[in-house]
Amino acid sequence: MKACLDIKKETDTLLRSEYGQLTARQYLILAAISEHGESASLTEVARDNRLSTQAARTFVNRLEERGYLTVVGSQTGDKRKIVIRLTEAGEGIVSACPESHLDIDHKLVREQLNAVMANADRFFEAWACSSR
Repeated sequence: MKACLDIKKETDTLLRSEYGQLTARQYLILAAISEHGESASLTEVARDNRLSTQAARTFVNRLEERGYLTVVGSQTGDKRKIVIRLTEAGEGIVSACPESHLDIDHKLVREQLNAVMANADRFFEAWACSSR
């Protein structure tokens, strides 16, 4: 788990140095909207980022405050559904910061994540044996 948190911290630090207060999760929210074309629903953004809609809405609100996206009502008239669109500033962030630009050593990330998964496997195997 520590390795995953270290990776997140390094990514956040890099993004903040290049783009102000943008975090990795906020970037992923912007990227998810971009991947859906001109707009995305809150449900799509939440699903793409493995978040609850409530958590996704918190990120969307903050990004809207910073001018990276706009939130509009549903095109179908259903007030429970919203449509999210990137602003010009949000599009600029996504195009200027492709994932490959993050300068993270993907081999190192894979090795760290493999170590985390191996530790988790050993933990669950030991736990399963001890509960018998």
